Amino acid sequence: MRYSKYPNYGILDAIERRLYGGLPKSTFKQNLIRSKLFPNKTVLSRKLYALKRRGFIKYSNGVEAVITEKGYKYINFAKLEELKIENKKRDGRWRVIIFDIPEEKRAARDLLRSKLNEWECYQLQKSVYVTCYACEKDIEELVRLLAISKYVCVVVAESLGGREAAVKRYFS
Repeated sequence: MRYSKYPNYGILDAIERRLYGGLPKSTFKQNLIRSKLFPNKTVLSRKLYALKRRGFIKYSNGVEAVITEKGYKYINFAKLEELKIENKKRDGRWRVIIFDIPEEKRAARDLLRSKLNEWECYQLQKSVYVTCYACEKDIEELVRLLAISKYVCVVVAESLGGREAAVKRYFS
């Protein structure tokens, strides 16, 4: 089956059915097209075509757009870029992030390291980082998005032993 380069309003009907569970919303198409994201039908059609060309969506039943596995990965990567420590409160305890990620997942390991550096975590060793912020949930979300949960451990510690003075200077 051949699809046109610029899909018609049938695509909008399919999106409407997905969003509203099949309930008819007569103003949906007009509101979507008038929104700043899609100022007109042509822009929306081009965006959908670009998503299909890049492999983020595919069409089933002729007009129904379905997000592909590659599309879900792209969405997760976009979430990853926006992820930050929500709660920068200190409670007197340390969060020690320990990871041993295999070479096959090097990209995820490098992303984890760069995100921990962005969050101003102190690098205690090559694969051990420390932070003074209560951010276990943020780290868990990061690890979940990278699909490396079984390789990462977060330990809450009262003391860091002989290295505590250096780490305290870093966070002061």
